Amino acid sequence: MRTVTAAVIGLLGALVGGGLVIVGDMFARRSERRVERLERLRVAAAEVIASYLQARSRLIAAREFGRPLDRDDLFPSGRPLSLALLFTLPGSEGLREPVLAACRVTLELIDAREEDMEAAYDRQLATLRALEDSVRRMVASAY
Repeated sequence: MRTVTAAVIGLLGALVGGGLVIVGDMFARRSERRVERLERLRVAAAEVIASYLQARSRLIAAREFGRPLDRDDLFPSGRPLSLALLFTLPGSEGLREPVLAACRVTLELIDAREEDMEAAYDRQLATLRALEDSVRRMVASAY
């Protein structure tokens, strides 16, 4: 009788232990997926920010060297894909307004008068920094 009881207790212990391992593994995988999603969101946002910084540097160079501005100065070819990647990721909803603000101030650069350029560049840089801060806060709050 004792061996049967010990066998049943051993079997129950193995089942409970196995169940705990499965549950622990499930939580670990869930946490890993969350970190991976945040990393994809961070990288996609960084690509968008980089495209606006690229536009900024192209506009500065065009003005300094007296080259006429063209569409590629404001709209680098990779930006539409970067925006689409960013806005299709879960969690990007809070970045829509900061990204649209970055777009608006970047477009203002092309219409700015020469005497207003410094202020326009400063507004664009401040807007891009605010977007970076939004991304940082979003990622940090998820940890």
